[in-house]
Amino acid sequence: MEMRKKEKFVYFDTTFLHYGEDLRGIPQVILQLVRLILECNDLGGIMFITTRRSYDRFLHPLGVPINRVERIPMIPFITDIRLHGVACNLRYWKVKRKASFIIHPEYRTVLKTAVRQLVLYYDFIFLDDFSTVKSSFPLKIIGKKLYRRYIQYKLSISCGAYYKISISNYSKQQLLRLFPSLVPSSVEVLYLGSRISHTKNIASKNPPSDDILNFLCVGGIDDPRKNIFNLIKNLIDIAGGRHFYLHLVGKCSSPYRKILSSLIDSLSLDKSVLFHGVVPDILLNDLYDQIDFLLFPSLAEGFGLPVIEAMAHGDIVCAFNNSSIPEIGGDAIIIAGNNDFVQWGKQISSLMHDPAAYRLLSRKAIERAALFSEDRMFERYKTYFMTTVTKN
Repeated sequence: MEMRKKEKFVYFDTTFLHYGEDLRGIPQVILQLVRLILECNDLGGIMFITTRRSYDRFLHPLGVPINRVERIPMIPFITDIRLHGVACNLRYWKVKRKASFIIHPEYRTVLKTAVRQLVLYYDFIFLDDFSTVKSSFPLKIIGKKLYRRYIQYKLSISCGAYYKISISNYSKQQLLRLFPSLVPSSVEVLYLGSRISHTKNIASKNPPSDDILNFLCVGGIDDPRKNIFNLIKNLIDIAGGRHFYLHLVGKCSSPYRKILSSLIDSLSLDKSVLFHGVVPDILLNDLYDQIDFLLFPSLAEGFGLPVIEAMAHGDIVCAFNNSSIPEIGGDAIIIAGNNDFVQWGKQISSLMHDPAAYRLLSRKAIERAALFSEDRMFERYKTYFMTTVTKN
């Protein structure tokens, strides 16, 4: 009697969404790939690895049927997204026997297997320590070192994946520096895209008509590499003596909020700096429409979505010349050396006295942001999958 071969599936790991509140970066890529699969495939050979939470919140609303789901439990006490990769391989022991292909847009989920894999590399910034305060607690130092070694081990395995995607040339170069034996052509660069764009049909913005400047800063407020502490210390110089409001949008822990509040009080800026926390897209859109400048003092970015979001609204972006920022912003942003807030202030003052130059830079920002729209991102991934992955 002839044995019937077991059906093989393409498995797409979407469990990263379990931890996601802010659908940017990797979560955004996951949802774009789900959308792509739903549009281009009849789902006959596709299975989605997910959790109850990520299915109910994200996959089901997109139209993923329950019979296309391989649902797995998550370990309850693992709530930190950085620990996602520590236990993630456990979910593959059953799956890999049934898989012909595994897609996981987060390299910490990679495993040793003969099954072909597609891995998306976001960035490797977490391997660098941007904190200016070094921990004196020995166990914490040992834990950091062990975690980094573990991630580097996972990265070395991931280099053997059949397909490798990076979200910027900067991230690709980081990967090639870490693993010089990699063939550069084996890593495809597919840029992210912004789903947030201006709500008004404008060709450019006009500079503020009075002496009150509206600044916005978007990102993880308590993340040391976002450099918010130094930004606040230099706000008065950046504004050049003008009255201003700085709107801070992003996650911030209570202890770090107290540190920033203390600094703000010492500088008498308590009425000028406004904390918004994490806000929904519609409110973030409104803020981008209302402000004059995005202040983006980050010291390292794998892509830098707030830069694109602000540019799409015609806002003038002030950033530093590091990592992927010049690659994404091009000549459509104000750029200075790391922590050169004085240069920011000079450029802002110059634009305030030259409305034509302000409008020109605003128009260039809108035009450049169009290259990184979410629709363009979708087309990039679709072209790659249709011409590369599905052909092999």
